Parts: sequence; C-alpha cells; structure tokens
Amino acid sequence: MPLSKLRKHFAQFWPHEVVIAIFLLAILMVITFRDKGCNQSPREQKVILPRYFTSDYPVKFSKENLIAGAIKTYDPIIFNVKRNGGPQAMMERIDQYDLAINAAANKHGVDALTLKGIIYLESGGDIYALSGSSCAGIAQFSPSTARGYGLKVAGNWYRFYLRFKKSGADKDAITLSRIDERFDPIKAIGAQAAYIASLQQKYGEVDFAVAGYHMGGSNLSNVIREYRAGWQSPEKITWEDIVFDASPSKHPKTHRLLFHELEDYSWSYYFRVRSAMKARSLWKMDKAVFAQKVEQLNNPIRRTQLVTETIWYPEEKMPQYTMAQVERWAQSGLFAKIEPSDFLNIQLNKVSAPYLSQNAAGVLYHLAGQMRQVTGHGITVNSALRTYEKQIQLVRQGLSPSVYSSHLWGEGIDIDPYNSDKLNDQLSWFLDQLKWRGDIVWYREGNHFHITVAPNEKFVTLASRAILNLHVKQAEESRFASK
Repeated sequence: MPLSKLRKHFAQFWPHEVVIAIFLLAILMVITFRDKGCNQSPREQKVILPRYFTSDYPVKFSKENLIAGAIKTYDPIIFNVKRNGGPQAMMERIDQYDLAINAAANKHGVDALTLKGIIYLESGGDIYALSGSSCAGIAQFSPSTARGYGLKVAGNWYRFYLRFKKSGADKDAITLSRIDERFDPIKAIGAQAAYIASLQQKYGEVDFAVAGYHMGGSNLSNVIREYRAGWQSPEKITWEDIVFDASPSKHPKTHRLLFHELEDYSWSYYFRVRSAMKARSLWKMDKAVFAQKVEQLNNPIRRTQLVTETIWYPEEKMPQYTMAQVERWAQSGLFAKIEPSDFLNIQLNKVSAPYLSQNAAGVLYHLAGQMRQVTGHGITVNSALRTYEKQIQLVRQGLSPSVYSSHLWGEGIDIDPYNSDKLNDQLSWFLDQLKWRGDIVWYREGNHFHITVAPNEKFVTLASRAILNLHVKQAEESRFASK
C-alpha cells in the first residue's frame, strides 16, 4: 500500500492530535524511566544524596598506594624506638647475625629481609630479650612454638634467666642458651625461618605468614574464614584485602575480630614489619641518611600522630592569626567558613571560629558525606581553626597541653563522638582510610576525635563543590518561600 493511502487509512481511525499525544507520552515515559534508573536495585533507588556525597575518593588510589601509605604510617614508630639503645644500636646488633639470617633464609626458601624486619620489631637484635608473655630470645618464641620447631625449652628456664641477668657472667649466658635454645641466636634464627616457611606454605603468601607469626596460625585462620564468608571476588585473598576491606558496615564480623577481639594491634603487624624492612634497607644503603631520619623522627612526644603533625606544621612556623585576619581571609577564599547545615550533614558545637583551610574543609565534607551515606548520621564539630589568643587561653585553663596545635593553621578538626560504639567504629574506619592514604593523622583523645589534615590540596575542589551546592539549595529554598 502506498504511503499516502496508508496515512489516509490511518487517519480515519486515529486523528492527528491523538497520534501526537501518544508520541509525546512515549518520549516522556522514556525520560522518566531513564532518570529513575531501571537497572538499579530498589535499595540503591532509596538513597537520594547530593551529588558530591559519595564514598569515592577524590583522587584515585591503587592498592599499592594504600599499602605504601599504611607502611609509611609506622615509620615514626620504627625510627623513634627508645628501647635497646635506639634504632642504630638495634641495627648494629642485627648486623652481627646477617650471615646466619641469610643462611637460614636460603635453607628454608624465605626472604631474609623479612626475617630481619621481624627481628627488629620483636627484639631489636637482643638475644636475651624477654617479654611479659614468656616470649624469649632474638625471635621472641613462645615456649609452645619453640618446642614445635625443635628448640629445647627447659621447665625452670626462668630461674636461670634471672640469675644470668643479675650476674651477667659469660658462663651463665652459655648455660642459659643450653637449657633454653631460644636464647641461642643461631638456633632461634633457624627456627624462625622454618616457622615463616611453614606459615607461607600453609597460607600461600608471605603477608599471611608475617601476620600469622604475631597472631598465631589459629587466629589467622579464624580471620580468613570470617572474611571469606563475605568475599565476593573470584580473585585470591591477600592480607591487604582483609585489612583495607573489612569495614564495620561491609564485613562486621571480620572487623570485630580483627580490630577489637585480637589485641596488640595484630592487624597492623605486617605493615610495621614492612616499615622495619624499609628501615633496614636504608641502614645498609646509607647509615648517615638513616641517622638523619632518626633525628627527624626522634620527637619526645611518643604519639605517632603528633610526630607527624610537627613535620607537616613545624612549631617554629606556628602562625599567630587574629580573628579579624581570619574573617578577612575567609572573604578572599583563603579559609572556608563551616556553616551548620543538615544538607551538608554538619553541626557545630560551641565552635568559636568556624573556619578551616579549604583542603581541611573538603576532608570534613568528605567524612560527613561518607557517614551519612553509610549510617544516616552526620558529624558534629567542636573545634576548628583557633586564633593564637584562643590557644593561649586554653593552655591557661588547662584544656590544652601546649601552645602548639594544628588548629592554629586551620588544619585541625575536633569531632564529637557518637553515643554509639558502632557509629564511632565506622567513623574510625573512614579516618583510617584517609590516614593510610597519607591525607590525615588522627587519634581519639578525651571527648573528641582529633584530626590533622596533611598540607596538600586534594580536597579543595570537593570543598568548593559542597559550598556551591549548599548555596544553590539555599537559593532554591528562598525562591520557594517567596512564592
């Protein structure tokens, strides 16, 4: 049938107005379904958040970047050791057993540098080291593990140990190593290499072997078993996967076991060993540079976070801003004003100067967005930028231990804790993620979480987008109210 006749035939039953209406309705249905996202799950459709609220990190990081960041986190601890004469003395003691460690590593097919990193962390090369949990010797074997790997452990060894420590005589040292071979460095190093080799053979990777050396094989198996239950990827599991992925919301059982039930920071042992391995390599390559690193990180305050803070923001460059300066610079965009807003999921609790650097503000909005997205709760800030006058006042009132504070730069944030351990745990997890990426240091102190933001600009754009979205929403609400 010709097209003209078909059109006339069609028009007898369907007027032009009806055809046009059907055509427009079809277009409207396509737009509607596309906007609603037909391929999303019902749970995803319920989450309606501002565009910048996302759990995605502003800068893309690979797993290698996370590992490097986690290792670097423990550098201040490794280079700021006060026991056993300090880092240089510990390295010199390990030097005495270099050949023995290399030989044991070759015999059992394990990495020699890994063994040296473990020894640095466990005993600092002290062959007579003794812990409160009865672990002893250069490799810090427990009595049961030592016996399991062929070392003789006498039942009354502790009496001989005390006698040796009191007299220090060479013959007592020989007697001690004979009755308890954990104090024989050559035999203990051989057993250490055998133990790492067996763990590596059982679990497949050296990262699991190192973690198991500290927490024990049974604890490691429990962690892997719990994590596997929620593991969705066909790829093999690594220790880094478990640590970086076991969030309270995604893997609650694994998180509870790893970060709460296992004591002594077992989850971080692998990264501390890796940091010690890096220090060992630096010692062998350039002892002068090693000494400079020790001096740089030899801070009298034994808190890792504060050591890092003083590197990022040196005390000799401490600013003395006045409130008038801060307000003027905020108008020019040097600082960001933090406004309480349900839209931004941020509230203020008696904050005298609600200002932060643009980058620190971006970190705050990022955390608030993550908490809202996962838990439905926002964040309450109780301290942001502080003027020098305010900091002096806090010191005089006994509310701050020192005039020095990252708040003076506008890079410090104090956040109120939640009334729920579960929510505090989730916030701690998000803070750890940022810490491993090298963007913050943080710690829980008293009635707040203290955060110091690194001197970079990764979050500046996010801060600008957050404020822009807030102003757009306020303008829309104002127009709606005026109508």
